[in-house]
Amino acid sequence: SGTGYDAYAQRVSASGGVQWATDGIAVCTAAYNQQSPQITTDGAAGAIITWRDNRGGSYYDIFVQRVSASGAAQWTVDGADICTAPYSQEDLQIVSDGSGGAIIAWQDHRDAISTRIYAKRARESDLAPICSVEPLVIDLAGTVLVGGSRDTTFTIENLGVGLLTGSVSETCDQFRINSGASYSL
Repeated sequence: SGTGYDAYAQRVSASGGVQWATDGIAVCTAAYNQQSPQITTDGAAGAIITWRDNRGGSYYDIFVQRVSASGAAQWTVDGADICTAPYSQEDLQIVSDGSGGAIIAWQDHRDAISTRIYAKRARESDLAPICSVEPLVIDLAGTVLVGGSRDTTFTIENLGVGLLTGSVSETCDQFRINSGASYSL
């Protein structure tokens, strides 16, 4: 982000080959620091990653992101918050819950007097999903002028909610799906 440490991940094959972008994929590039990442499997060839994050500028909070086997973020851009209680949360650990989610535990200083241990489950049904477009890259087979259009076939799915069918109006982080006979991105 240019203002601190960011969180990146890389999938490596059994033979040591890089599977995602050469320098990894951005898990979180929010302002300030993302530190102490921990990772576990999501049970579907992807991963769930948690980290300490001080994007608020003062104290560290806990955030989490699920990444698919292809390296696409599955939850909120820059991660979903697990704990943003006052003061810092630290020394986090993560384990798979065996159902596509994870359990995250950490030391918590929210009362500013004593340290306590807290834990929370991170699973898709509890976190706001982001939209997914398949295929990830849509080849328009040539140049499309600004303001122009070209027909192509693709699937738009709101992860955790189901396939969008019929007339729909849905906003994703970087796309807008307009209702009607065809979709515009």
